[in-house]
Amino acid sequence: MAIDVSISGMTSATTPLAGTEVLPIVTGGSNFKVSVANLTAGRSVSATALALSSADLTFSSTGQKIIADMTNAVRASRLNFQTSSANSTSGVGIIPSGSATTASWVAYAAADPDNAAFGQFHADSAHIGINSSKTGTGVTQPIEFQIDNVTKAAVSTSGILRAYSSLSVGASYTSNTPPSNGAIFQGSVAIGKTSASTPLDVTGIATFSGKVQNSYNYSSARFGDANSGVFIYQNGTTLNGIIRESASNKWALGHASSEIGTVVDDFTWDTTGKVTAANMNLSGLTASQAVVTDSSKNLASLAYASAATSSTLVVRDTNGDSTFRAVTVTQSVNSSTANLSTTGVLRFASSDTIFGIRNNANNADLTLTKNTNDTFLLNGSFAAASVSNSYSTTVTAAGTTTLTVASNGIQDFTGATTQTVKMPVVTTLANGFTFQINNYSSGTVTVQSSGANTIISLTANQSVRLWVKSTAGGTGTASWGWTAAQTLAG
Repeated sequence: MAIDVSISGMTSATTPLAGTEVLPIVTGGSNFKVSVANLTAGRSVSATALALSSADLTFSSTGQKIIADMTNAVRASRLNFQTSSANSTSGVGIIPSGSATTASWVAYAAADPDNAAFGQFHADSAHIGINSSKTGTGVTQPIEFQIDNVTKAAVSTSGILRAYSSLSVGASYTSNTPPSNGAIFQGSVAIGKTSASTPLDVTGIATFSGKVQNSYNYSSARFGDANSGVFIYQNGTTLNGIIRESASNKWALGHASSEIGTVVDDFTWDTTGKVTAANMNLSGLTASQAVVTDSSKNLASLAYASAATSSTLVVRDTNGDSTFRAVTVTQSVNSSTANLSTTGVLRFASSDTIFGIRNNANNADLTLTKNTNDTFLLNGSFAAASVSNSYSTTVTAAGTTTLTVASNGIQDFTGATTQTVKMPVVTTLANGFTFQINNYSSGTVTVQSSGANTIISLTANQSVRLWVKSTAGGTGTASWGWTAAQTLAG
């Protein structure tokens, strides 16, 4: 039988409640009972404050959210997290459950977290990471670092790290301002390798489109196109020379538009300023140029002039190569090429004047000129006590003696039988080139052109003088002039 008892007279229940306890309620004028566990089932509960003394706040369903004002213009009116300890620092932590080792904050870029870009700050037992990714139809976005909503650095979705202003690296450089859109490094930089032994340590090829200089600007370097290389400066502004790489792995001396030549094989430049090369190609020399040094062996110019005295002249051979066999000259030499392949021999090109002499009255010249086909012309009038000509003696043997441009001018024949003398090919000679044939034998000596055409036959003790009348006359007798047969006196 029920006994009416006031609430104040009731015995206190044991807490916490098990949830199976029942409470009486009145609905529509009828009395009902409800368990404590179902007291608020299915309905919102408003509370001024919720204090949990020990238990966890658990959301037992899926897709649940904490919904509050998080966009209020007054930031103090938004939902915020704050420590319950007075005057203490606040911090919100996320921890994994059980033996798991990863926890993260995830921010989605759309209301549908299954189709959105997201950014993640996560920690696990191996690292702390910042991640940009996507779910479903979302699009992965770059990671940006901003100040006052202005991007200062970013990592693109392809992994490119970009600095939008300047970069300072090094503990002692934190207070230094790097150049605009540039960088400063306190330590060393290694490129193409895992360590650096110098401020800039590069493995591989370093390419510069500008110049590299020291603080005094006494030397400068640039690598790149055909007009660039190692620039040697005499002072801060005057360009003194260039060493650059040319084609076929050769070093070129000089600008491409006016280079001296190329150094091939081994090339050294010691601390005394001495340059040594196994071979140097002086392809930059023109018909009026040569490598010229002054009396102290310093490179003076490429254009030799009569005003340069006591200078060392090195000229190129027919291949454009110099063997550095030098001669000392005190006057100008007009030579487009010179062949130094034979030690001590200068060989000049056709029409070059080897030397010239002018009389005191300045009205007569005597010149020695390089003619075609390795012959020389002495032009001008001169007087000499004597002029000698070399000769050769051949014993007749009923054979043929073939003369060349190198044969002696006087040819003597002795013996008791016949001999044929064939003259040189006129195209190897010069007009006026002279031979004298003397027959001291008892047989007949027949003189022929290079084409085996008979010019004259000499009987015993006869001689003839022949000269080139026309180098364009062919291989017949028309190329030659000759005297009548003369009797030898002895």
